[in-house]
Amino acid sequence: MLGSIYGAVFIQLLPIVIRLFMDNVGAYFFDPVILAQVTAQFRLILFGALIMFFLVVEPEGLNRLWLNIRNYFRVWPFSY
Repeated sequence: MLGSIYGAVFIQLLPIVIRLFMDNVGAYFFDPVILAQVTAQFRLILFGALIMFFLVVEPEGLNRLWLNIRNYFRVWPFSY
């Protein structure tokens, strides 16, 4: 249940983060005229790449990834 909530939040925040990133960093690489077109295409490319990445690396979803990170830091100083 929690994984679907994480996924929805991730899907909603990804375009916002990409837009903010491209507005701040993209101006160094692209003209302001074509920046909007590049931002839209970059968002689609990054979205597809992240879906493939999560399917390959973490097929059980974002919730399992969060549990792995949390368990790692729970026993962090004594990981042996």
